[in-house]
Amino acid sequence: MLAEIREKVIASFNKDNCSFSNMSPYEVNNFIDCKYMLCILMVACNNVGDDEIRDLCFNSLSNLSLVGDDARAYASEPASGTWRVSRTMAKLFYKEKPQASAGNMMAQYACKHGITVEVKSNKTKLAKMLCLVAPAYGYAIRYIPKLRQHINTFMLAHLLLGMKPPESMQFLAQDNMIYSYLYRLPCSATYPNTGIWPAKDYPGEGRVKEKQYSSICNLVGIYLQQSLGE
Repeated sequence: MLAEIREKVIASFNKDNCSFSNMSPYEVNNFIDCKYMLCILMVACNNVGDDEIRDLCFNSLSNLSLVGDDARAYASEPASGTWRVSRTMAKLFYKEKPQASAGNMMAQYACKHGITVEVKSNKTKLAKMLCLVAPAYGYAIRYIPKLRQHINTFMLAHLLLGMKPPESMQFLAQDNMIYSYLYRLPCSATYPNTGIWPAKDYPGEGRVKEKQYSSICNLVGIYLQQSLGE
């Protein structure tokens, strides 16, 4: 199973320029949330010694920082009319949009683990604030569905600070390798193909898709779980 998951992740990269796609095999599209995912995967790979995928992540993130200001994705062709021509890297195009909180938090997470990644904005204060209100948030999401879109940001804030999430959010760790890791709980249940990052699905709300998304979330979960006993 691990070998198949690894191959699907590798197939999500364009090996000519290391650009990453949320689909497997790789395709050029408007996916712009690669930074936080690649940062987490890079650290997880470093923990278990998967140098091949760690280097793919590092090269992809390095090109992302070089291809243009506030680049969120790049490729050898534009995914839409809003993409810009790179002035610094020949024959590449990129989507310009400032990084969201998750991208910057996980860039800091990578740096904390000795891997140099561009950090556009320090999110430590934000992460501390999220961790402070997380106990109440864990109860609120049971009754206010609109708040659930922020679950992953709350969990990543705890990952950045090396903190265990509150008990009120622990139900989200059920059959969820990444969130279980935050609670230091063993978990071997792989994620269904509900999207590029199924870890953030609220229990019972994810729907399996026909398109084949990258298995990056599964690989992160497996590698983080492997490092639990270390």
